[in-house]
Amino acid sequence: MVKLPAFKPEHYPLLIPVGKKQWHVVFYDKLLGGDLGYCCQDSKVIGISRDQPPEEMMNTFIHEMLHAVEFEMGIVVGHPKIRKIEAVLGPIFLKMLSVTTAR
Repeated sequence: MVKLPAFKPEHYPLLIPVGKKQWHVVFYDKLLGGDLGYCCQDSKVIGISRDQPPEEMMNTFIHEMLHAVEFEMGIVVGHPKIRKIEAVLGPIFLKMLSVTTAR
């Protein structure tokens, strides 16, 4: 796993295009019930808990972003596949972003 202590919520986009819609990304100190993230189709909001390591935060961001894609495209990927995809993409995104944030 890629260790990036300098990668913080400030490095994430706060507005992301998903299909033809704009989704807001909001960070919270903690989420109820110990959840790490959520995706709300109605308000077009992805919520992420700051209370997790950088690697897990990236996986959570990807996980919730994939739910937004499901909603906007009208498809169902499902949690087992989403977890597999986030596990592959998380380290790749962290590696790419560590280069851009180090500049």
